[in-house]
Amino acid sequence: QRYSVMRAAFDSKSIATFLEGIFSGKEATYPYDKLPAIQSVVPWDGKDAKVETVVDDDDDDILKELGLGGSDEL
Repeated sequence: QRYSVMRAAFDSKSIATFLEGIFSGKEATYPYDKLPAIQSVVPWDGKDAKVETVVDDDDDDILKELGLGGSDEL
């Protein structure tokens, strides 16, 4: 029983190259005794941390840089 870690982009070409390396013996593999046991956990309910929402409606500076923004100040 052996494993190897893929350290590349996760796309079809990179995966194919990785597997070719495994099959040809060019990719390093490492032994392990047994797979770790899969543990069941209680799903996170999200109540212990609130998600902060940032509202950014101030885009006057961007519009002015583009020459599109008029001033709406009094």
